Amino acid sequence: EVGKLVEAAAAFAHDYETQARALIDDLGWTWVVLDNIDEATRHIRHGISTAQRCKNSYLIYKGHRHLSGIALTANNLTDAATHQQNAEVAAAEIPDDGLRREAQAGLALNRALLKMTAHQWQDALVAVEESTKMYQDLGDQERIVKLYHFKGDALYNLGRLPEAKDIYREGLSAARASSRKDGLLMNFIGLAKVASAEGDETAAKAEYGRAAGIAHELGREKLARELDTYATKPPLRAPHINF
Repeated sequence: EVGKLVEAAAAFAHDYETQARALIDDLGWTWVVLDNIDEATRHIRHGISTAQRCKNSYLIYKGHRHLSGIALTANNLTDAATHQQNAEVAAAEIPDDGLRREAQAGLALNRALLKMTAHQWQDALVAVEESTKMYQDLGDQERIVKLYHFKGDALYNLGRLPEAKDIYREGLSAARASSRKDGLLMNFIGLAKVASAEGDETAAKAEYGRAAGIAHELGREKLARELDTYATKPPLRAPHINF
């Protein structure tokens, strides 16, 4: 409701930047979180067109990146790639150096997710490493923590199991150091997948059990129940888990 009021007031005052920000973040992304993708898309598209009126490259980039993420969730690689390209064009025009570098790091990660969805694992690995380097240069440790499991997943799918295991373990250490339970969850799942691939059912059960415990702590009960099942009988193939 607050987002609606802000957007309406900004529109009335012809404050296009505030209106665009409210449409893209306060309204658009809130609808994503609430899983109403149609409403989210409608508000974000309106936000992009409003940002174009005031030539705010950062908000144009952000809107297209959000739409790329939505398309990826729907496994629509064509739309995801189109919005990624539009986001990259807008990001290159962001005048503030810090915001531009942050946007480009995020887009490198989005490229990795596109490649992962297309099962282009080597390209995904390169993009994750590029994004990691950018976030290291920015000193953004919180985002770096989130990248370990993506790198681990790329290595896992390339069949480089010992390297994947090392990366997942590094991710656990980084997540513990920054108190990121979501990081613990994803890297425990990664280690469980590696253990299953190596034929170590005992280790796989233990890692899925640890992941289930974190999911319960995070209130992710549906995911926790799924992981509890795997902790009893690990799947032979890595399951698709929607984080």
